[in-house]
Amino acid sequence: MSDKRIVFVSLAPGIWGAERSMLTLASALVEDDVEVALLCTEESVATAWEEATGTPAHLLATDGGARWKQVTGVWRQISRFASRADTIVLFSYVLAPGAITPRRWPNGRPSIVLDLHDTLTPGFGRLALSASARGMRRVISVSRFTGGQVIGSQSRVSVLTRPIAPLPFRGRRESAPMVVAVLGRVTPEKRPELLIDAVRDVQGLDVLIRGEYLAGEEYTRELQARGERALGSRFRLEGPRPWERALDGIDLLVVANANEPMGRTVLEAQLSGVIAIVPDRGGSSELVRPGETGFRYEAGSSDSLANVLREALRSDLTSIAEGARADALLVTDASRYARAYRTAINA
Repeated sequence: MSDKRIVFVSLAPGIWGAERSMLTLASALVEDDVEVALLCTEESVATAWEEATGTPAHLLATDGGARWKQVTGVWRQISRFASRADTIVLFSYVLAPGAITPRRWPNGRPSIVLDLHDTLTPGFGRLALSASARGMRRVISVSRFTGGQVIGSQSRVSVLTRPIAPLPFRGRRESAPMVVAVLGRVTPEKRPELLIDAVRDVQGLDVLIRGEYLAGEEYTRELQARGERALGSRFRLEGPRPWERALDGIDLLVVANANEPMGRTVLEAQLSGVIAIVPDRGGSSELVRPGETGFRYEAGSSDSLANVLREALRSDLTSIAEGARADALLVTDASRYARAYRTAINA
């Protein structure tokens, strides 16, 4: 068995969705009598880990300069913890190439597992990831779409979504007009413009773009101006809220990026009673049964999205929300997920 002592390694600069899932998973593993620890580079991540799990987090030193130098330095530090682990779970894909580098491990080599929750640019990045997978025991991917980036080693890939702490079911808001939103980082990659263009000719909807402004002031100003030109007072651009309040005041959630690895926000919406509308490509498409637990539109097409929004306005959204919550409760249950994670590690 390779799952009784698990060390997670994260280079995340802060607590995002993936890190919240990691904390939920680790807490469930502790309840199942698994020893866990974290190696990380940010004090905020270490603090959140210790508060959530009651187990130690160790800060890694990172060297300046090229990324490969930083990764090499981190792997030297990982090696010092190898004797404390049956399995090392890499929660940052940039560490993957280190899995195939020959090194001396004290007391034998621990199993190396990659938790894959990023979409890489086609080309060298995916080739490097695929080569690295050959040096790992397992790649645990958040979706079939994301796992498909591992070329030639699909037998090593297991697909598991994400655990999420229970969220209250808010039910349908009795409001007019309804609010449709894109959430998350406000960047061109998230394609909020697609929703603005789609709603231009759809009556009965207000548009909300909510999240952290990470693409600079010029992009944010241009997005604000575009929304106001197209929708006037029906458009709002807001900064981020704490994740547990990110869905406040929203009826419909749109994923506009067709390359989402999975879409934790989709699962949070489904748990909360917010209807998810996703593209027919990407990891988020795997979380919805069209017409039963949400809606799908043709990726990249504002016309298709507009038609689906009109369909949603005509539908029994209460029934769809209840069906989506039932599905989401099943796949996000932390205890169930932790057992599946351990099974994947030992596969």
